[in-house]
This record gives sequence, C-alpha cells and structure tokens, in this order.
Amino acid sequence: MRVQVSNQAHLGELIAFLERAGYRSQRVSTKEILVSPNPTSKRLEELQLDLDLQLRAWELAHPEASARQSPEA
Repeated sequence: MRVQVSNQAHLGELIAFLERAGYRSQRVSTKEILVSPNPTSKRLEELQLDLDLQLRAWELAHPEASARQSPEA
C-alpha cells in the first residue's frame, strides 16, 4: 500500500510510527512510502482500514502534516 505525506520533513517520523504499529516501510520518493504489514491472515480490506486508522492517529500527533493512502500504481 502506498502512503503519501504532505511534508517530506515528517517522512522519517511516519516510518518509525508505522514500524512500531507492525508495518514495514520502504521509501519510494521524498514524500511517498510503500507500506506492508507484517504477515497476518487479515484480508486486504482489513489491512487498509487498519493502516488508515494508524495514519489518522499519527496525524493527531502531527497536526501540521497529513498522510494518506494512495492508489497503487
């Protein structure tokens, strides 16, 4: 799943936050990461919802930034 952050200065913080929540992240550009959960038996829809909830929690702690899932290219 791809995630875009509004400000590249926050990308490292977002990666660390998602790693603590059980996700692996790979930087694909200055403002975008490719995120994958650690192996689970959850369906894709559940994984996308969980990631969205994690992103909303991160945004609450970083009101000056935003992070959104983007469609897979």
